Amino acid sequence: MYFDSKGRTVFSPNNNLLEPLYKLLEQYEPSIGGSHLFEDLIENYEYLDSMLRESEKPNGCIEANQERPRSSSSGNIGSQDENRS
Repeated sequence: MYFDSKGRTVFSPNNNLLEPLYKLLEQYEPSIGGSHLFEDLIENYEYLDSMLRESEKPNGCIEANQERPRSSSSGNIGSQDENRS
């Protein structure tokens, strides 16, 4: 399945988890298709679809150019509690 949107074709997802988002994009394409917001939504949808497709590779292969999630901790775990007296 696919639908056309202002100069591009949007294909149905490879992963069923994205099916509701695909249907939502298809539904609202006639009214907001071509807008910057809609184009951003499609870019994110296609990115998620490609990432889910990559995660389904055998043996959990990770591409060399794929970024790893960054940790938000600064390495000072518990430092606030230690300073309290």
